[in-house]
Amino acid sequence: HPLLAQGLRILDTPGLNAIGSEPELTFEMLPSAHAVLFVLAADTGVTRSDLHVWQRFIQRPGHVGRRGLMVVLNKTDTLWDDLRSSRQIAESIVKQCREVAHTLGVNHDQVFAASAQKALLARVQNNAALEQRSGIASLERYLGEAMMANRLDIIRHEHTYRVQQALEALETLIRRRLERNGNQRRNLAALADQSDAAIGRMLESAQHAQAHYQASVDTYKQSLAAFNQHGRTLLSALDVRTLDQTLDTIRASMTGAWTTHGLKEAMRALFKEINVRLEVAGKQTQLMRRLLRTVYRRFQSEHGFRLAMPAMISIVRHQVELGLLDQEAEIFRNSARTTLMEQHFVTKRYFRTIVSRSQAIFQMAYDEANHWRETALLPLSIEVKEHRDALTRQMADLRHAGDSRKTIQQRIEALQRDDARLRTQIASIARVHALLLDPAASAPARASGQN
Repeated sequence: HPLLAQGLRILDTPGLNAIGSEPELTFEMLPSAHAVLFVLAADTGVTRSDLHVWQRFIQRPGHVGRRGLMVVLNKTDTLWDDLRSSRQIAESIVKQCREVAHTLGVNHDQVFAASAQKALLARVQNNAALEQRSGIASLERYLGEAMMANRLDIIRHEHTYRVQQALEALETLIRRRLERNGNQRRNLAALADQSDAAIGRMLESAQHAQAHYQASVDTYKQSLAAFNQHGRTLLSALDVRTLDQTLDTIRASMTGAWTTHGLKEAMRALFKEINVRLEVAGKQTQLMRRLLRTVYRRFQSEHGFRLAMPAMISIVRHQVELGLLDQEAEIFRNSARTTLMEQHFVTKRYFRTIVSRSQAIFQMAYDEANHWRETALLPLSIEVKEHRDALTRQMADLRHAGDSRKTIQQRIEALQRDDARLRTQIASIARVHALLLDPAASAPARASGQN
């Protein structure tokens, strides 16, 4: 297909029926995609399940709108009715497109009405009129003109989206500090009027809360140790230095091969090794994601943490690139030119092209995995420490409640000064948000949405 020739790569994620049983595929693919094509059925529109997936995995409400989002209202042929005119049918479809756009919070020109079944039938039968009516041409034109022509803008916007997510995580931490400060101020103000017996009961309650929290912290430390162990295994699988040791063996095998068959088998050894490593890496990322979600949810449910789930790592993009490179390598291995070329030239060319690119992809995957391993738990680690410190300060306040009112007032004033500093930080984050929301980038080419 011409779009594939231009470099378009399509990954098909599980449908709604499979997301519950195979969430890993969804967690991996959707966050790393430069564009998302969301397919709905024209006869049902946006169902509750559709909306849940859209808002959870694709476009969270209140966030900067992701570019590269397309919605296809498929099976429009179910709306074709011989008792209605073509104009009436078209108006009905356009109305439904607008309703879908409103529900999902996208522009109308990002919604495409199509019948994939009729489009396929039209191309098999070479029926231009049916193909035009199917609406597939508008979608393909948008993919070619708006998506492929604006790849750099889309990638840039995705990075902006990730920056916004990081800012939101930081703002959540700051607001939690403000909330804790407010609780401490109210507790301190209330202490002045409490009897010694009441303060004793409050201290006992705080000690129980601290013991319960410490149990969660101990579990967190165990999860953190397991997370880091899986991370080390992941990085080992993606380590270019250990891959280079295998490459030295492959080079020696290619140089020492006596036959063309032996030479080709030596070349295939590279991707056998790559596939083994990718399988290990995929398994480790899956285990790490599960650990991450489990520990975040525990602190959310048991201790009221309101941290957003961090972005999940994905190696799918690198797997796709290496898979395509494997196809190129197979063509290289089986070409007549390779068969006729002298052995040392084959080895040199193979390493200069195929091998060097595989090394670059592995290095990129390693860098991304290492960055994610170091940062994924960072917001939670900060929150765990600050919550523990808040409990410790609460215990200290209760133990020193017998001090003068002046001491309590000094603590309240210190908390108020800290509040002012935190609100200044929130204002700074708001200014950065405003810059991110500024629509300076040119809008993508308009899609039809009316077909």
